[in-house]
Amino acid sequence: MLETGRVLFAQMLEGLLAPRASARRVLDQDWGLDAAVLFALLAYALSAIFATIIPGARPDDVVGSFVLLHIINMVVQVLVVGATGSLIWGIGRMFGGSGTRDQAMVLFGWHTLVMVFLAPFFQIGSAAMRATLPEDADLANGMPVDMSEAPGWVVLMLATGVAAWAWLLSLYTAELHGFRNPWGVLGVMVAVAMLFSILLLGVG
Repeated sequence: MLETGRVLFAQMLEGLLAPRASARRVLDQDWGLDAAVLFALLAYALSAIFATIIPGARPDDVVGSFVLLHIINMVVQVLVVGATGSLIWGIGRMFGGSGTRDQAMVLFGWHTLVMVFLAPFFQIGSAAMRATLPEDADLANGMPVDMSEAPGWVVLMLATGVAAWAWLLSLYTAELHGFRNPWGVLGVMVAVAMLFSILLLGVG
């Protein structure tokens, strides 16, 4: 058991420090969608442990059943992996990529698991943001976001986490679809994110 954990930790670290080699290793395993689900659930479990350890990372006034909340979050995590993996596959194929839908889902599931290393960046930042809120702030419908009130180090920490998430995903996607230039992939990702933001603002 300890040996399995050690190997998994080493492979996750490789996914962070040598992303294209890690992505190729995952793709060569030819895993099915069950691996994507397993990666998503393991990533959620590890992130939840970090949230328990880091003071203030988890809201104290959780509404409803604690167990039900975790179950819902795990289902959402799996759905996000499926939806984002499909998006990576579909857009990549539009630009001549060679990856399959299942490979995209498995690889994004692996990306989600590797990103657990950066979970403290977001959780510590969220805890610091929560500390700036007034005592009567309503957190039941989500934490209000006002970055103007955030300390500079929090903004830097969150920005670093987002940048690392996007850059690693661009490298994983480039390896999946056989693209040489990850910067082009990153540009498409930014453009798609902006498009979705515009659409969401329009709907709102």
